[in-house]
Amino acid sequence: GGSISHHHGVGRVLAPWMEGHLGKNSMELLRAVKKHLDPNNIMNPGGMLGLP
Repeated sequence: GGSISHHHGVGRVLAPWMEGHLGKNSMELLRAVKKHLDPNNIMNPGGMLGLP
């Protein structure tokens, strides 16, 4: 049990465990949404989704 979230969000420290917690499909969906909303990757580049 338990959760990987923190009162300030997941952040970069806990990001490596997100896929195990949410599942591969959910992470792929989050990455696709991020790429759609931020195609130039100017909002939080290199953040918790592991996008370059």
